[in-house]
Amino acid sequence: MTCDSSNFSFLSPSHSILAITNANGVSSPVTVVCNVPVSSTFSLSNVLYVPSLTCNLLSISQITKALNYVALFYPTYCIFQNIHTKERIGSGRQRGGLYYLEGGTSSQVYHSLAHMMGKNQSTNIAEIWLWHKRLGHPSFGYIRRLFPSLFANCKLSDFICETCAMAKSHRAIFPLSSNKVASPFSLVHSDVWGPSPVFTANGMKWFVTFVDDCTRMTWVYLLKHKSDVCTVFRLFYQMILTQFDRTIKVVRSDNGGEYFKRELTDFFHSKGIIHQTSCPETPQQNGVAERKNRQLLEVIRSLMIGSSVPTFLWGDALSTAVYVINRTPSSTLFFQRPLDVLANHCMLPPLVKLMPRIFGCVTYVHLSHRHRTKLESRALKCVFVGYGSTQKGYKCYHPDTRRFYTSMDVIFDESKFYYSPTDLTPTCLEDVHHLANHEEVLCFDIKLATLPLVNHRMRTPPLWKHLQLLILVHWTHLQLLILVHKTLMIIVKSLTNLLIVHYLLVHRSTPLQSPCRYQHYRYNPTILLKFVCHLTLLIMHFHHDLPVGFHLLSMNLIQKPK
Repeated sequence: MTCDSSNFSFLSPSHSILAITNANGVSSPVTVVCNVPVSSTFSLSNVLYVPSLTCNLLSISQITKALNYVALFYPTYCIFQNIHTKERIGSGRQRGGLYYLEGGTSSQVYHSLAHMMGKNQSTNIAEIWLWHKRLGHPSFGYIRRLFPSLFANCKLSDFICETCAMAKSHRAIFPLSSNKVASPFSLVHSDVWGPSPVFTANGMKWFVTFVDDCTRMTWVYLLKHKSDVCTVFRLFYQMILTQFDRTIKVVRSDNGGEYFKRELTDFFHSKGIIHQTSCPETPQQNGVAERKNRQLLEVIRSLMIGSSVPTFLWGDALSTAVYVINRTPSSTLFFQRPLDVLANHCMLPPLVKLMPRIFGCVTYVHLSHRHRTKLESRALKCVFVGYGSTQKGYKCYHPDTRRFYTSMDVIFDESKFYYSPTDLTPTCLEDVHHLANHEEVLCFDIKLATLPLVNHRMRTPPLWKHLQLLILVHWTHLQLLILVHKTLMIIVKSLTNLLIVHYLLVHRSTPLQSPCRYQHYRYNPTILLKFVCHLTLLIMHFHHDLPVGFHLLSMNLIQKPK
């Protein structure tokens, strides 16, 4: 509310609020509702003009809602902070039971508000770029649909991503079909992509997609050979039957020879599945699978170009793309998530939740005490390459050792790429430290074909280097094993005769007469070896009942020949 009309830009009669009542019960009329310009692009709306007031009054609730800031009140002063960065924007002093904004003239208040709005807009831009990269470079119109509050003072034309322009350039799209099934897995679209010019880390160069027509859920299987389609389809069929208690009725694909193998055709006939194919040289009839492959490749290229990761990690970029696509709203589903649509039709297994992260960023993976000494580093600097398919954890790659780690004990540095020397986002990203956690879920949508994985093209160190590394890393363990081995040999030699006597004393009814009477008894080598192995386990695990264990193991140590 204000009593100064010199800065009004628009006046309109007040119809909703005719008067205000002060704390003393005196009513003051509201003449007009006005707009107060703060800058050339922003103005405060719904400001009440009350001529009888002697000072301008600012509503804390209106400021915090409109500007997305927080107000902290102390006994003698108050401060205004950015809700995300906690940066101090303004302050006020307490005098006579009221808080006065420092420099309390109208012009200073306007400049302070303008400064706050500028900071808020820069933070929103940084957050938009951050989510754009986290979600696999979707369009900014799509980002605005997900986070409309971030675009309150931003235009779509202000955002141009060079990575998207390079990765998503394409010709005109085919018209969409209006036909759609009403129940999940009544129609499944499938297509095979490949071969890739580069093998993945485990020797794959193809992948096959399965897209449910009703829910648009996507499953991807990496393949070593194109002929493995039949094997992975069996796995996919059994997974759908077990997890969702549904059967696949129709499979639609192109005329690829991999779909006409005798083994796959017989499987279709045995399960009553109808196999529909497109006409020759008419990929438009398999448009759902073709567009899904195009979407996956666009996301893969965006992730790999933006993060500059090696090309053999394209399989991990593919798994990340499927993970993100299944968990983000789709325009085909009227901006519902495929997982949510599937949950509306059938019961989902228990799901875990993981926060999305930027592909290719720097991560620090914690090392357990078994993989390091007390003076070595407690974490490895790795690159984030995706999400665990069957484990609740983030998948990270360590280039020096060429090993993959899946763990929840990971620290992310999303401001840096591992392979790129440039920063991840514009300079204003450093102002973003607190971001809202949105709901994410983990499903069983990323599958690897359970086939032999061998990559003969990857360069591997000689065998003697592996042995040398193992000896250096586990030298302390080897010394301990040698000491335990020597100790066990002494114990076994000393206990063998004692166990013989123990057995004879317990199980023989006649007293001992002379050692020559033992000549009818002999050692069983198999039982003795079994005894030594069990004794080793007992000592290594510090068994609390060693005498009982010795007694039980000695029962069959010596046996009388038949």
